[in-house]
Amino acid sequence: STAAICACEEAGAWKQAARLLTLTARRSVKSNMFSFSSAMSACRKGHQWEKAFQIFSMLPQSKVESQLIILNAAISACESGEEWEKALQIFSLMPQRQVEPDLVTFSAMISACEKAVEWETALQL
Repeated sequence: STAAICACEEAGAWKQAARLLTLTARRSVKSNMFSFSSAMSACRKGHQWEKAFQIFSMLPQSKVESQLIILNAAISACESGEEWEKALQIFSLMPQRQVEPDLVTFSAMISACEKAVEWETALQL
């Protein structure tokens, strides 16, 4: 299923990627971080930040760890949707989940803040 979700991401088929991930969860097939990050990236490419955030919200039930790749995909989706507050919400989860932000994380966060003219928030990152 991960390969199919990745293929959907490459094709920009966000609806299919999200549907496959949901079906995987319903059938109790174990998802992994690549399934989640690819589905969220497909949603970002399709300008569907809300769907990406919904997928991110499925993580606790899935038992998939919130690793850097997943958090970056979720932050990037929110950044694309100009949802700096949602991006900041995800960013703020990183310390409690013991995940260190990287260049991709900070770049997406700064871009999200820039789009919202939240330069003071960007300076605090």
